[in-house]
Amino acid sequence: MSDIETIRAAAEALPRDTTITILTSHDRPPEGVSRVGGPGVALGDRQPCSDDGQPMTHIWTLATADVPALARAYPGAAAVALYILEPDENEAWEVGNGLTALVALSADELAGPAAEPTEQDLSPKHVTAEHVEVASAAFASSDDEAYEDEPDDSPRRRLRSAIYRANARAGGEPLWLQGEEYGGEFLLQFDEGFANVNLGDCGIMFVFSDEQFWQCH
Repeated sequence: MSDIETIRAAAEALPRDTTITILTSHDRPPEGVSRVGGPGVALGDRQPCSDDGQPMTHIWTLATADVPALARAYPGAAAVALYILEPDENEAWEVGNGLTALVALSADELAGPAAEPTEQDLSPKHVTAEHVEVASAAFASSDDEAYEDEPDDSPRRRLRSAIYRANARAGGEPLWLQGEEYGGEFLLQFDEGFANVNLGDCGIMFVFSDEQFWQCH
């Protein structure tokens, strides 16, 4: 059973009141806007750089038409792209790291030329997006005493576990690896199974509209 099938099966046991988007990368050339890797589009002066002027590497671009959470956060944008400084050796493990950037892209920018390739570019991958109706109760926070008292096989815990196992998921609320760390506008989270970025020991990158950082074991 695929991750999406597992989530849909687990979601049937609870009232479904929110939509999440499961993102999957595939080892084939990208078709359309949404993709992992490659050099990204040419941004000119908008190219994200570190404080000392080092250019960041394009990690993924996601069409807002594919990901409702991004469309809500960036009205009018055609896509959103994530950049990380030195993805193989990045140190973006805390809030305010200054080593990541989200860039909203217009339709004109997407229709323009690609950026010059670099040695740090990830291999290009096709990305698909599938929407799933789930119970918002699965995103219980750490101070939800009722959730903490539930058995491991409760419907809510089963759904939460199924959602957590997805390599990339947008919408809903963050499912933390090491505990709640930030309360901004959550967009999505992903692991190395979605984009081949160094995230420590089985880490997860949490993407908020104004902060992007990872936690690991």
